[in-house]
Amino acid sequence: MSDTARERSQKSLESLREQRARVQNWYEELKESSASAWERARKGFSEAYEALSEQWNSTEKELDEDAGKRSESI
Repeated sequence: MSDTARERSQKSLESLREQRARVQNWYEELKESSASAWERARKGFSEAYEALSEQWNSTEKELDEDAGKRSESI
């Protein structure tokens, strides 16, 4: 893996970890929320999960592209 690809991968993994932590925080709040806070917690969890999913897909696509470029250069 090139240095550039490695650096991008590290940044993507860091971002994924941050997104995962946000989802976990919202999940914990969701478990502990009262009926009146349910909608806010549900919405926050959904948004955090969607952001994690988008970041995951983006990272996966980048890694696939880097792998394709590597195989073409061999």
